[in-house]
Amino acid sequence: MAIATLEQWRDLYDLADQLKERKPWQRFEDIDLIQIKLPEYREAFTCSIMGKQEFCPGISLHYGIEGYSDVVMLMESGDFPVPSTYVMGDIHALTCYYGDQEELDDVQMQRIQELGRSYQGSMDWTYFLSFEPRYSPSDLSLEEVKRCTLVFKALIRVLDCLQEEPEKWPDFENKEILRATILDTGEMSMESILMPEPFPRYKMIELPEDLKQSLKEKPIEDLELALDLNYLFAPVHDPDYDRPLNPLVLMAYDLRTDFIVHAHLLALEDDEVECLIAMFMELIEEIGRPAKLYIRNPTIYYALESLCYQIEIPIQIDALEELDEIYEHLRERI
Repeated sequence: MAIATLEQWRDLYDLADQLKERKPWQRFEDIDLIQIKLPEYREAFTCSIMGKQEFCPGISLHYGIEGYSDVVMLMESGDFPVPSTYVMGDIHALTCYYGDQEELDDVQMQRIQELGRSYQGSMDWTYFLSFEPRYSPSDLSLEEVKRCTLVFKALIRVLDCLQEEPEKWPDFENKEILRATILDTGEMSMESILMPEPFPRYKMIELPEDLKQSLKEKPIEDLELALDLNYLFAPVHDPDYDRPLNPLVLMAYDLRTDFIVHAHLLALEDDEVECLIAMFMELIEEIGRPAKLYIRNPTIYYALESLCYQIEIPIQIDALEELDEIYEHLRERI
């Protein structure tokens, strides 16, 4: 992985600190989206400004339609009691945080010292993380530093323009977003547009009729089955990859007996929905249909909703807090 020079990091930190001085989270909710189209990139960046709700302030960048769809998924994740470990583990994002000193790792602390930066107090320390599904949050690569630098330059222009011309403020409450376009000449245009349709985020599997009929004929057993997908956020270093892996676990759990029926650590090349369907059908074949299925993860819910309706397995959305302790034990063992 190509690494940015100290001077390239200095430019990025200068811009990030200029944004921090403007405190955009005092005016923006994290769902008030700004899209920035740069001449250097084919697709736009979607910017989300965090911190209005007294959480850690920051700015996240999401590239292209895939990144925008991740933002929509984050906005809609409140419909399910899905843990933040899954939500944050399954997105593409470049994020600048303004946090506390203890949140920084040794590399980030050393870089700040080398840059001669001075931060003090809570929610003041500037640091960056790159998020990618199946990988642990990592330091920015050279390309990612370049992307953040260009976007932050444009974002500062956008914020200053909104300060001077408040009539350009979008109607965020009615599903508008602000789109800023930087031309090759350096000129910038801004317009309010309706939120685009996201890329389909969840896969839905349709089984052959004979297979669904076979599953439907299996007896209903005294089993309250919980199915879950979750990231462990315990970095696994593999020399074949240039960033640490973030283990993704597929789990089936019997809530009545407090027993793990099945647990599978997905490989990087595994498709989680295909693994889910295969495991679910195998459990029904071996044990029978569960009396009720408990789910908190939207990926699982949308993959199984239609099938469960057709084979008469009731689904209930539940926080499944009893699973969190199991994941903690798994995390400690990796």
